[in-house]
Amino acid sequence: MLALCPILSAGECAYDARIEGREILTPVAPAQPKITGARIFGVRPGKPIFFRVSATGENPVRFAAGGLPEGLALDPESGWITGRAPKETGDVEIALTALNGHGEDTRQLTLRVGDTIALTPPMGWNSWYVHSEGVSEAAIRETAIAMQEKGLADHGWTYLNIDDCWMGERDPQTLTIQPNEKFGDMKQLAAFVNEQGFKLGIYSTTWMSTYAGYIGGSAPNEEGDYSEYYLPADERQNPHQVFGRYPNGIRKGLARVGPVWLVDRDARQFAKWGIDYVKYDWKEWTLVEGEKGYWPDASKPQHKTLESGITQRVHHDFRALDRDIVISLSPNHDAYEDTFVPNYCNLWRLTGDIHAEWSRLIAPFEMEERLQLTRPGSYGDLDMLQIGPLGKPNRAEVQFSPSPLTPSEQYFQVTLWAILTQPLLLSCHIPSMDAFDLNLVTNDEVLAVNQDPLGKQGYCLTHEAGVWEIWAKDLADGSKAVAFFNLTEEDRVLELPPTQLGTSGTIRDLWRQQDIGSLESHFYIKVSPHGTALLRILPERP
Repeated sequence: MLALCPILSAGECAYDARIEGREILTPVAPAQPKITGARIFGVRPGKPIFFRVSATGENPVRFAAGGLPEGLALDPESGWITGRAPKETGDVEIALTALNGHGEDTRQLTLRVGDTIALTPPMGWNSWYVHSEGVSEAAIRETAIAMQEKGLADHGWTYLNIDDCWMGERDPQTLTIQPNEKFGDMKQLAAFVNEQGFKLGIYSTTWMSTYAGYIGGSAPNEEGDYSEYYLPADERQNPHQVFGRYPNGIRKGLARVGPVWLVDRDARQFAKWGIDYVKYDWKEWTLVEGEKGYWPDASKPQHKTLESGITQRVHHDFRALDRDIVISLSPNHDAYEDTFVPNYCNLWRLTGDIHAEWSRLIAPFEMEERLQLTRPGSYGDLDMLQIGPLGKPNRAEVQFSPSPLTPSEQYFQVTLWAILTQPLLLSCHIPSMDAFDLNLVTNDEVLAVNQDPLGKQGYCLTHEAGVWEIWAKDLADGSKAVAFFNLTEEDRVLELPPTQLGTSGTIRDLWRQQDIGSLESHFYIKVSPHGTALLRILPERP
């Protein structure tokens, strides 16, 4: 077992990985090009492809590709690879090149044509913790521009997702959901997001009402008419928040799947708009009526997704489309369904909403068994990154405050999410991100651990409960990532014997992007309170 090395006896020999305040660890990217992002991309046979090659370096950076199959093309200026995938399954190796006035970089991209998409965890942004009820087309356009200007597209950040509160009424002829007055033409918005280097995502639910009180993915009648449940217009916080602010939709008994299923129609509408990611948010519970309206019956099981078939139905409706759309399910289901739900989605929530609280950050250490079910194309989801300027959920936010997490805790979350092969979704005000915030999300060596094409989940090497944790992750090139976590309020020195890890070799500090020695005998590292370190052990090559 790895031991906690006493500071008095080992402190002098320990590598000092402590973080001082809002210290920026990530080095500035060099002027010469460096290809970043995923090394593998999954697409189903014959489906449209939308993949952007990303690279750092002084602009303009141009791109080239060798070995593209027939039907695909690369735009040399934007880096977008588009067209239709081959109809035959199998791997296609594409030779990518990024060039500018300072040099060039090359890398292989594996295009895997098969049944599985999202072969690396999705990276992007979500509106919930920043705009919440105030989300609008203006906010989405502002975010897309800011993500491009601040260079997030150059580091592989891909999705820009609209969460709850975008919905208006259903079209009376097609019964498809339409956007509210804060949005215009959604197809044009998706095209604008693509032009900035990203893909557009959207939110819905299988319920009649969303959590926030907007129209959901099922209806009480064949006409798609919800008006009998509407609040009077003068009692609504937002005009199309027709059922009222959370938890009013639950109180009205609308937090359940209605008699008329409309998810299939909405899915086709999303595909026509150019949506590439959807989040479906619901729980399956028994509602009982009381003095204050409906509420979940605490005496009965609240999760029945396996028996109900609703998860499979969502999956079927989106698989029927002529478009690969990433499916994120957020029902926070029971652990016994963990072997079932991942078969029907690309992300499945393991927790409730996270919020910027220390207790929420360390909760995953008690969930290793559930986390180990993660595999390429299907990820147990611990919710969004709580870094950068945040708003308050269930409010129409226009004011943003720095994350309540300390700087060390913000490094802690990014490191933990990287080693746990987590979806990486920002939910902060991108235009207000400063140099410290950006350093957390633009370190390509840290992101590469998360995006490693082997797709393995991290695992606990050893720990002392409530005091420290050491986790590792096997990587595609034969190296290992090792993450150290200090859960206490004081500096700690941790010890890593090479026999425990099962390998030796060069040690690289990934946050600082520097080699720091060789792992041949015992290695000691000093970590800040509520702090972290992330290393990579690269075996010596013969």
